[in-house]
Amino acid sequence: MMIDFLKEHRYKIAVIVSLSIVAFSYLIVLTYSKFHATTEVDDSARVAFFLGDRFKTTDISPDDIAPGESKKISIDVSNSEGTKTIETSMRYIIEVEDFGSLPLEYELKKGTTLVEFGNKRAEGTMSVGSDQTDSYTLTIKWPKEDNDIGYANEVKAIRLKLQAEQID
Repeated sequence: MMIDFLKEHRYKIAVIVSLSIVAFSYLIVLTYSKFHATTEVDDSARVAFFLGDRFKTTDISPDDIAPGESKKISIDVSNSEGTKTIETSMRYIIEVEDFGSLPLEYELKKGTTLVEFGNKRAEGTMSVGSDQTDSYTLTIKWPKEDNDIGYANEVKAIRLKLQAEQID
């Protein structure tokens, strides 16, 4: 019975299937065309310039610090490089790691203002659209009262880390 029906209407079925394939193909072409037109990149599109996502370390030798002395290190964080200025806001982290048990004290100032430097770490931000440089001074002190021969064989290594990342 079904075979007889297919034999009688095979031309109609073939036309319906052919029209369905053509209609489906036309729909795919229109969809692809619309998608392609909305995702095409024009000449004015570009990636924003960002100096961050960087990680820089500097090793500091405490060998020239003795009990009762201090050492000052200048740190400048800028949102520009040459003629380019960042086009995003960024957050930066200044951190000191010491690998030993020397009785050193750390103080961080931004200009003349003392900065909260808990866990030997401080954060700052820079906004988009401004040419900005934040100047810091890190002071490393070895208190005079901590003058002990036992510190002679201690590891003397200090690392200053500066990390910047995009926040928008």
